[in-house]
Amino acid sequence: MNYVIHGNEPYLLKKKYHEVLTKNLIEVNDLNSVFFDASSKQFKWSDVFDECHTLSLLENHKVIVITNPIFLKSGSSLDEASSKLLEQYLLHPNQEVTLMFYGEYEKLDSRKKIVKFLMKNTEYYQCNRLEQKEFESFVRQTLKKEQIDITKDALEELLHRLPNDLCNLQHEIDKLKLVNERIDKSTIEQLIVPQMDDNVFHLVYSCLHKHRKEALRILHNLYRLNMEPIAILLILASQFRFYYQVKALLNLHYDFKQIVSCLNVHPFRVTKAIDSLYRISIDELLSGLNTLSSLDQQFKSDSSVDRYLELELFIIKYAGG
Repeated sequence: MNYVIHGNEPYLLKKKYHEVLTKNLIEVNDLNSVFFDASSKQFKWSDVFDECHTLSLLENHKVIVITNPIFLKSGSSLDEASSKLLEQYLLHPNQEVTLMFYGEYEKLDSRKKIVKFLMKNTEYYQCNRLEQKEFESFVRQTLKKEQIDITKDALEELLHRLPNDLCNLQHEIDKLKLVNERIDKSTIEQLIVPQMDDNVFHLVYSCLHKHRKEALRILHNLYRLNMEPIAILLILASQFRFYYQVKALLNLHYDFKQIVSCLNVHPFRVTKAIDSLYRISIDELLSGLNTLSSLDQQFKSDSSVDRYLELELFIIKYAGG
């Protein structure tokens, strides 16, 4: 059997990749596994086909992995001759060889003839980042599988603190497995580091509610954590944009569940946003968003600008009332 494995979720990609290897090989070594980088200038299809038809005297099976198959994406192509040879091979493959196409691409160009052919004539796996609801379900399943006893409010806090990153999730689960008692909210607060944008949430809240001293304190803390002004700016803009979306939906009389569904985010984020937006007008949010957009353009176009100072001036002006 031959495979196409692609996506933008590293954990799921690597998991499926290793599943294929262990399914076809007892032990991976230089004799039974061959790797080609299709994005390399040295890549030749003739080398691939030679390997596909060459049998190993010491191994019963061989896996050939073509990484970075850029010809499956838009903007790159496979010449007609190579495409025909590949199709012919996959229709009559060497049964002692497994051919795998592996790429960290969210999408392939499904309009291409070769992509359509591969989707039809290989085991095709798309391993993309989970939607928020899928991620939360995955977290619950993992906790259950690992028999981790956790309270309801601790689970909510955990989901709030975790970024949508399955590799990071496994690391955090390993920490929770070391706890020999029922996990409560305080345990999560001690063990799980909040996402960086959680600090930015408090920064935005302080700006909106004109708590200038607190806003500057948080900003300087982020600087001490070696966070670049451009990174803070981007997260600030993202948070302002999210608040603007929530406020716009509230003005359209959407209820809580409708907002969560429309924005596809964790309910906790919407709850915090609604609480923060009390007495905040949509014009205030739009003004902040426009100013941040102008700062972003300034940061990118003028290398001489003092980004630390400009971001601090934005905080002083916006949080100063």
